[in-house]
Amino acid sequence: MIDKDLVFQLRQETGMGMLDCKRALEKSNGDYANAKIFLAEQWEITKMVSLITYR
Repeated sequence: MIDKDLVFQLRQETGMGMLDCKRALEKSNGDYANAKIFLAEQWEITKMVSLITYR
């Protein structure tokens, strides 16, 4: 189970949605640093896809 305070802290620091932060923490087995890396990678992928799609 992921601690809700950790999800809230990650959301405050990254500006991502609650479910995105929870999913990142679940994928990283509760490791905060890896969750931030996961969210950064997801953001880059999303940004690239939107640039390609809207051209």
